[in-house]
Amino acid sequence: MAFVMKYPCPKISRRSIRWESFSIDIEAAVTLVFAGGKLRIEEGVIGSPEIVIRTTSDRVMDLNALRIVGGLSWYLDEAGRRVLGHLFAGRLKISGMFVHLALLTRLTKIMSVM
Repeated sequence: MAFVMKYPCPKISRRSIRWESFSIDIEAAVTLVFAGGKLRIEEGVIGSPEIVIRTTSDRVMDLNALRIVGGLSWYLDEAGRRVLGHLFAGRLKISGMFVHLALLTRLTKIMSVM
């Protein structure tokens, strides 16, 4: 199953980017593929993602609640402290977080609901 956005997605890179999210509580994975200014959502793990997020589905929503201040994720409010708490407690695991920090920040901007 693939879903392609109707509207152009902000370009986050010149090359295609794969971002996998795996919800351990419902045992479901999706891969977000950003390429050519569009987003394609694939069911399961497709290819070799640059960033892999493993957590429960409700904690993925906590990531979406992060505010962006000055172009960076803001961790000094309630939503940011909650995400940091999940990271430090091991309830949220983000592979590739330090290697692709700029990419993760761009993805947070795109996925943010605020």
